[in-house]
Amino acid sequence: MKTALSLLLPPLFLAVAAAAQDEVAGTHSTSFDPKYDLPDKLLINPQTHPALFSFTGRWLLSPARPTRPHSQLYQSTLWPSNSVTVLVHGANVSVQVVPDATGWVDNYHFFASVDSGPDVRYDLPPFNSSELTEAGESAWFDIDIAGFGADTGALLQPHTLRLTSARETPLWLEGVNVQRTLVAQGREWLQEQDRRVVLEFITNTDTGGPNSTHYRVADLLGVRHSHSSAGSCFLSCTPGVPGLVTQYFQTSPHSLTAVPIDPYLATPYRFPALSSHPPVAAAPSTHLLLDFDLRVVSAAQLGSFIAQLRMRAHPYAMIIVVARPATRAVVSALEGVQVVVVPEDAAETAYLRALCPLLGRCQWGAGGGGGVWGFGALVVGALAVWSSRRVVAGAVAAVCGRKRIGMEAVTERDKRG
Repeated sequence: MKTALSLLLPPLFLAVAAAAQDEVAGTHSTSFDPKYDLPDKLLINPQTHPALFSFTGRWLLSPARPTRPHSQLYQSTLWPSNSVTVLVHGANVSVQVVPDATGWVDNYHFFASVDSGPDVRYDLPPFNSSELTEAGESAWFDIDIAGFGADTGALLQPHTLRLTSARETPLWLEGVNVQRTLVAQGREWLQEQDRRVVLEFITNTDTGGPNSTHYRVADLLGVRHSHSSAGSCFLSCTPGVPGLVTQYFQTSPHSLTAVPIDPYLATPYRFPALSSHPPVAAAPSTHLLLDFDLRVVSAAQLGSFIAQLRMRAHPYAMIIVVARPATRAVVSALEGVQVVVVPEDAAETAYLRALCPLLGRCQWGAGGGGGVWGFGALVVGALAVWSSRRVVAGAVAAVCGRKRIGMEAVTERDKRG
């Protein structure tokens, strides 16, 4: 038979063990290990959170500087309107930039669009980019981005933030500051971004900046877009300075007088469609829009450039050539391209009507949503192109519905930037 003492021993032992554990810090809820606390502000970048960043255009990965050793920098080339879209959570978001050390800078700026809204210009005060801080670091800035609204409740709401580099002051991005920690988020979002149309404008008639016609047309169509323009020259600008047909295949154009020329940027560019290790992972262009002044560019010159685009850069992209009524004959002999005809001094609507059937996107508005073009507008767009099976398929999809003819549906996610 068990004695009363033997029955009391287990409880007594447990009580002693518990008392001993109470002396160890961290075993009680009153003492919380700080490494498990969520920070109010966290710097994320494509290395820490690769599924939250989607690059469009030509970017370079710059090694971390001795004067800024924290992380590598994502450097926009000098092509206009290179952009990166970030999936962020919360209302408090800021962008951390480390401009290149080029001396005194008095007009550094970039553009930001929140949830496919209008591009807002952000300007930094004049500064000496070559001067180090008191801590011996390169000049850097943390810029708050407005337009996210206010979060309510415990869950942080997701938003998209598109940062667009200015041609005059290329963006050097270190990362984006967000609220709290993001772990294993955004993979499906990134896959959807990679499936979107990527429309690249190659031109000597449009600057490609956020206020340009091409830029606004692409935003209205709700597609990802990049822009390649080397000014007004096609074959040669001035003696010793090649034109767009040569500069296009280099990492960055070098005919800009406002930005010091970096010899490294004149190296051949590794296009994503032909390279397994591009400088910065970016989705390849699915459509190329060639918009040149065909009064000064011959059919032979344009045909040669198109052949180079196929072989050296974009073997799988649809190539669209823009002509005007007076220059339609210049492109009549081109093969393997789609031709659209727009009026002289074409406005945004003319481009939209012409591109709608080819892209299979006949619905647009601010940031890719908005009004729907009816059958009459679709016919006008169809008459602006020379018939092909892909054109007809795009037009039928717009009228009858993509799912009914076996094409992938355009989702609401596709319409957002």
